[in-house]
Amino acid sequence: AGKTDISPEDVMGIKVFMGSSTGNMLVDENNTLDRLFSIKGKPVLVHCEDEETIRTNLQAATAKYGDEIPFSEHENIRSRKACIKSSIRALEKAIKHGTTLVLCHISTKESVDIIRKAKAEGVDITCETAPHYLVMDDSFLKEDGRYKMNPPLRDQKDREALIEGVLDGTSDMIAT
Repeated sequence: AGKTDISPEDVMGIKVFMGSSTGNMLVDENNTLDRLFSIKGKPVLVHCEDEETIRTNLQAATAKYGDEIPFSEHENIRSRKACIKSSIRALEKAIKHGTTLVLCHISTKESVDIIRKAKAEGVDITCETAPHYLVMDDSFLKEDGRYKMNPPLRDQKDREALIEGVLDGTSDMIAT
């Protein structure tokens, strides 16, 4: 408390939101990402959703629904493509810079497959998924929005792949 300067030794890792989630913590500019991924000795934890994909999908939803976009469109706006594209980008940057990479709240089968392959190739990568991705699927996303989250709930095949990833050690953590 009261400390104004933070030394690198005081920092456990760096969390990067490659897609906007809550608030204004978005970091998607290429040079800034390269600088963050080049920091040595600290893991880079990444919320993987591609901002450009999200914005394009949101524009399409707005054109179709106006200001009354139904909650069920959330999974289309924050699509699996947005997660996969961003995960690949983070992985490429981690390999390029030799970064310790942690992919946060993975939600797709493709992410599990990518991480499994990267680990088999010796990439310094870990990941986590969340309990809700293991016990719920997109059928829970109702019009009341109680199950709206980022990244969104995915389909049953994703849920099954995430469970398999936990059981076989591809997913290192279950986190909230």
